[in-house]
Amino acid sequence: MQKSEFDFALGYYQKSLHIHLCTTGEDNSDVATCYHGMTHAYCELDENPDKAFEYYEKSLAIRKSIL
Repeated sequence: MQKSEFDFALGYYQKSLHIHLCTTGEDNSDVATCYHGMTHAYCELDENPDKAFEYYEKSLAIRKSIL
């Protein structure tokens, strides 16, 4: 995928995250999936590794809490 495609995907993950947070709250597998997708996009964009790690930690914490 090209960089612009990851930028595009990141925008959709952010919109999806907002919807899921408003409808289901933080502790939901769909929210964790959004954070994980955003992690992948930020890693591929190679622009903000700290943000990628932040979203990875959020995704992991949610998945642990719902097990």
